[in-house]
Amino acid sequence: MSEIVGVRLEGIAKTYAGGEIAALDGVDLAIEPGSFFSILGPSGCGKTTLLRIIAGFEYPSRGRVFIGERDVTALSPRDRDIAMVFQDYALYPHMSAAQNITFNLKNRRVPKAEIETRLSETAAILGIEKLLHKKPAQLSGGERQRVALGRAMIRKPRVFLMDEPLSNLDLKLREQMRIELGRLHQALGVTIIYVTHDQAEAMTLSTTLAVMRGGKVQQVDRPDRVYARPANSFVARFIGSPSMNLFRMRLLDGRLRAVDAPKASLPAPNGLGLAGGREVLVGIRPHELVVGASGEAGLPVQVALTEHLGRVNFVVCRPVGEGGYLHEQDAIQIETDAATRYPLGKGLVLSANPSALRLFDANGVLIEGV
Repeated sequence: MSEIVGVRLEGIAKTYAGGEIAALDGVDLAIEPGSFFSILGPSGCGKTTLLRIIAGFEYPSRGRVFIGERDVTALSPRDRDIAMVFQDYALYPHMSAAQNITFNLKNRRVPKAEIETRLSETAAILGIEKLLHKKPAQLSGGERQRVALGRAMIRKPRVFLMDEPLSNLDLKLREQMRIELGRLHQALGVTIIYVTHDQAEAMTLSTTLAVMRGGKVQQVDRPDRVYARPANSFVARFIGSPSMNLFRMRLLDGRLRAVDAPKASLPAPNGLGLAGGREVLVGIRPHELVVGASGEAGLPVQVALTEHLGRVNFVVCRPVGEGGYLHEQDAIQIETDAATRYPLGKGLVLSANPSALRLFDANGVLIEGV
């Protein structure tokens, strides 16, 4: 394997249609050597465009790309010492798995003995020794993805780039390949930049996670911190399934009270330091909302639907009375254990430990210290 290096992006912008369409807008990232760095975001957020710019398939309208300490902004893909794994595998159907894996090495006139050695090593790591004679049509989706990984690995690149490589697999194979990718990263210690829209992939595989929206990076941190301390209300709603509940509330009489529904309230965190009457967004994860006793202060709701998922239930609730305090959602979701069942229409009062609340200002930015 070549020297393991990091990747640095400085002010990357990409526009189309003469500058009228902005796909990327001032992206700055520092990707540490040997990290598994995932770029996560909704469709159209710019994550694949960013990966293609790192690879050299597209050039930025503005900004610079560094691989290690080398400025590669103007270099072609073959001169960047990277390898890319695509969503559709991109295997030659008339070639065997072995021929697909070694194709680039043969084109570069690597000695035959070295090619055979590298092929043997790569196949052993991926566990595909018995598949090397088969053509892609004879392989399952997971096997084809391993061959595509092998084609990238055998080159011994400094950086791996992966563009939603598991999205064409069924659920069981995706779970299996997630384990394989994690094992591969641990074994090789190589820098991997991984684009996905799948939260489970990003949260389980990544050492570092970047969340994008509208061509801009919203937050970069460890996956656990992105989940626990989202930088803004977009990240709060985007990360987590079901999404974080967000309520429009004000601090009044020592409690956080729902806008336009002051009887709906939550306990305020100690030392909030929030000016009375100022509107904020209050975020609570579904598993952190608890059902209180009848008559207690809280959020009065009615059960509208229960989703039974075996280990847990997700209960969808509608606010009683005015529900205008819900932000970008039309229901409140809570998580209960599998044994807890509520009939449709049952009235509940929801509350939460103040330490579980996340507060965001009027612009949706996390209020630190809460």
